[in-house]
Amino acid sequence: MDHVSVSPARERPAAIPDAAWLSTNRYHLGLGPPALSCVRLLARLLRQVPSRRLQWEVWVRYRLDLRPWASASSAAAVELTPITWELIEELARGAWGQHPQIRSTQRLWQHGLRGGYVWLRQGKPLCLQWLFSHEDNPQLRTLPEWAGMYPPLPPDWGQVENLLSLPAGLRYPGGAATPFAQAMFHLAASRGMTWLITHIHERNAAAHRWAERTGWTPYGLILRYRLDAPLLRRGYVYLHDTAPLGAGPETQS
Repeated sequence: MDHVSVSPARERPAAIPDAAWLSTNRYHLGLGPPALSCVRLLARLLRQVPSRRLQWEVWVRYRLDLRPWASASSAAAVELTPITWELIEELARGAWGQHPQIRSTQRLWQHGLRGGYVWLRQGKPLCLQWLFSHEDNPQLRTLPEWAGMYPPLPPDWGQVENLLSLPAGLRYPGGAATPFAQAMFHLAASRGMTWLITHIHERNAAAHRWAERTGWTPYGLILRYRLDAPLLRRGYVYLHDTAPLGAGPETQS
């Protein structure tokens, strides 16, 4: 099987993150076209085996060209503030404390990630999101169940994660998510990034519509597999595919 690169914890990536990857929570294997074809065939055969032990989920991969944002005017009304642990604790104690993205924010901070930003207006948080860079690669590899979702980032690439509009943001005229996201694009471009990537679960139709309205381009799928068997229940395999949308499997019901 040919490949572009293998990126364990001690190696630098040799492939761009929007290429094809086969990942676990410890390793990332960059796939060239012949290798990707073999992996796709194996994945298709596995899904045809009638077994309740094989489970999978699907996300759509998106990318965004930041070069136009390097010279575009920034949204003056949006002031980005780095997320702090005090803010995370305050949100965790509030009505949204059990929201999956608030709990995810706690876990990201606890694993040493510090690239979160929040839009505060009159002391209230409107939106928050994480921006990862190549400097975050070591911390992303420590995530216990999700490290395989994050191929290593080179210096000119970034990844955004966990965009959340809070109650004050939902009440903001026209919604706060779009101006906040655009401010994040400006921030990433100002830090020398030329491309952003992200992923959205295939069933989140509203998020897909919003992403395409704000300039994101879909270009492939992430398939996360788990075999429910002794000693393997915590072992996940991820295929970061570049197949056209509609070419991947549907998730299990």
